[in-house]
Amino acid sequence: MSGYHDGLLADAALGPSDVLAGHDGFFVSALEVAFLLSEHQTVVLAPIDPQLQPCDVAHVHVDGPKNSSRRKRLSKQARWVQGLGPPT
Repeated sequence: MSGYHDGLLADAALGPSDVLAGHDGFFVSALEVAFLLSEHQTVVLAPIDPQLQPCDVAHVHVDGPKNSSRRKRLSKQARWVQGLGPPT
């Protein structure tokens, strides 16, 4: 799984709208790093190179096993941030 670190986005004066740029019909959701760690996941900085979007410097990989029950827990903890609209 991959994502963007909100602290690194903020350091670059970027936010969710920058992550969504060019991705019409999508939305941004968030998971707390502490929760991911409690689920035996690791969060690794993985900047996209070559950088195509300004937010690529804040790209991360979330590594670790994601069986069906863990995916359900991750899904339930995710909160909507911006975009298409909160899922129902």
